[in-house]
Amino acid sequence: MADSDLTTPLGTDAGPDRQRFQLPLMPIGAGLVGLLAIVTAGWILFVDDPFGGQPVAVVKIETVPSIGMGQVGMGGFSGMAPTVVAEPDPRPQEQADGGPRIIKVDNPPGTTADDEAGEGEVVIRDLSTGAETGGSSVVSTGADERLTEQGEHGPLPRVAKDGTRPMDVYGRKAAEGAMGQPRIAIVVSGLGLSQTATQEAIRVLPPDVTLAFAPYGNSLSRWVSRARQEGHEVLLQLPLEPFDYPDNDPGPHTLLTSVSPEVNAGRLHWLMARIGGYAGVMNHMGARFTATPASFDPVLDEIARRGLYFVDDGSSSRSLTASHAPEFQLPFARGDLLIDAMPTKNEIDTKLLKLETLAKSQGFAVGIASGLPIAVERISEWAKSLGDRGFLLVPASAIAAKQTN
Repeated sequence: MADSDLTTPLGTDAGPDRQRFQLPLMPIGAGLVGLLAIVTAGWILFVDDPFGGQPVAVVKIETVPSIGMGQVGMGGFSGMAPTVVAEPDPRPQEQADGGPRIIKVDNPPGTTADDEAGEGEVVIRDLSTGAETGGSSVVSTGADERLTEQGEHGPLPRVAKDGTRPMDVYGRKAAEGAMGQPRIAIVVSGLGLSQTATQEAIRVLPPDVTLAFAPYGNSLSRWVSRARQEGHEVLLQLPLEPFDYPDNDPGPHTLLTSVSPEVNAGRLHWLMARIGGYAGVMNHMGARFTATPASFDPVLDEIARRGLYFVDDGSSSRSLTASHAPEFQLPFARGDLLIDAMPTKNEIDTKLLKLETLAKSQGFAVGIASGLPIAVERISEWAKSLGDRGFLLVPASAIAAKQTN
């Protein structure tokens, strides 16, 4: 009987025609290795990835003017001043490749970066604020050291030993007008939070327009420095308690009627230390606070004691500014109209014409506006022909001094 799979014992060879098929493992392995080498070589030759797939972050480095206007976002507030880290060797160092030298300087009053730099040099000016810089904000904002004292939270304004006030030094001198010529002051507020709005206001508005800065923006001293370089008088806005607080919250370190005068004094000093070189302060909200003598009077007294003036935006009919400021010999000005309550071209133009009417009837008028682009643009256009209509545009300090006298 012929052998078969049934009769062949297990483990014995069934013959050549029954041998199992076996894969050629060695040739296949060699082929895979070769294929991998080809793919790798192709990747290196044709894919532009010099970092071999490592994570890469791409950033854009921009050159900014020496005045140092920083990026400021609207998404959040930062009350803390940026910290400047001192360089280990303050001497200018020549670049190894022969490039420009980098010089870090704090420009004294009356000088600019160009005064310190030579040919082929780039000057980086320290325009930060706050106590961390050892008082460099006094220099960077052009503040007078005689008018500055170091407080717990940073530099504070003060009256000089000879009686000179910050209002006298930092206030813009009003143009000489004809006897009896109606005077108009415009205060544009809320600056320092938006880079675009702040830059446009400083660039477009005439120097006699007063600029008020919120205390929460980044790089505030840089904006204030730029505004003063362009000739503007500067105010610091103070967040004061409204009637619907805390549903309507003006911001951190708001002065409140529910805390003691000592607590409010500490908050006031924190706010005052945010910038330097301002001639006065202005309320932000504050209908409840300005109507509460026990809370408002100590603040008015402190403002007067430090040689500043106060601008009441006129938003609250209950404000005690007009009746209480004279008790502390505090120069003040009160807003007559909110120019951009309706931020449209026609409404703003109408308010500006109404402001002229008020100035004719009472000899002066104060208009308050926000930093909205439409308001800035309309005020700028209106001011161009204001003199031709017989009016004089003046800084807010000129109105404050007039009302005091």
